[in-house]
Amino acid sequence: MITYIKDHEKTYEKDLIKHLRGHNETFTGKVEFKDIYAYLVEGQNLIGAIQVSNGWNWATISKVFYKDKEVLRKLIVRVFQEIKAESIGIKFFSPIKSRYHDFISVGFEHSNHIIGLGEYEEFYYANYTGDNVDLDSSDVMITYEPNEVYQEILTKKEKAFEIAHNIKDKQGEFMWIALEDDVCVGGISGDYYEKTIYVSRLAVDPRYKHQGIGTKLMMIVEEDARSKGYQFIELGTTDFQARPFYEKLGYKVIHTLHDYPKGYNCYSLIKALT
Repeated sequence: MITYIKDHEKTYEKDLIKHLRGHNETFTGKVEFKDIYAYLVEGQNLIGAIQVSNGWNWATISKVFYKDKEVLRKLIVRVFQEIKAESIGIKFFSPIKSRYHDFISVGFEHSNHIIGLGEYEEFYYANYTGDNVDLDSSDVMITYEPNEVYQEILTKKEKAFEIAHNIKDKQGEFMWIALEDDVCVGGISGDYYEKTIYVSRLAVDPRYKHQGIGTKLMMIVEEDARSKGYQFIELGTTDFQARPFYEKLGYKVIHTLHDYPKGYNCYSLIKALT
């Protein structure tokens, strides 16, 4: 008999990741996701920094700070030079129009503009695939481990930007696990925001597929979200994961990224709970 528990201590997180990674690697092979850090210093002062996560043929920006657009341009070019042998480009998304325009001005191409996405009135997507690659950015330091001093500055700058522009920080996390005799056979996890729940992982042990476990886990999360007053659920999936499954549950595709990973599409979906 399958039982469902809320895993407050993340006791079964490794099992959930194992099930999800095992499915993904059937299609992508083993992929190492790694963080890359770029810092630009002028005299004794950090004037620009960027942190990206690189994997599945794209780098995704997680933190960024820049004194001006020329500094941003150098950071982007240097990161692209570092990843271009194995990745298509750099992904950017933000609810802040002014930052979106800054990224467009340094060579990013518009990908999507969505009105009324969960927490935000507007949301912008753009991609960079190699403009300005001849710009000299040799003064930008690239590392695969964060510089403690510079990273603290980057984190503070990013937090100040988020506060100034009312960007929502996550308010908590959740994880629900499906068990049979104390063995994890499936699970779902994600984050709480102000109005939105974001589902980051959903996986079922291949031996237990087609038994309604995935649907039950999604229903548990939706019921929990409604009971707490959340208005939206967002999530992502790929061609080889579960787009039709989510669409049957009422989720709508709002954004598509091609070749993520290469040869497949990645989709962002949302469902209104009210």
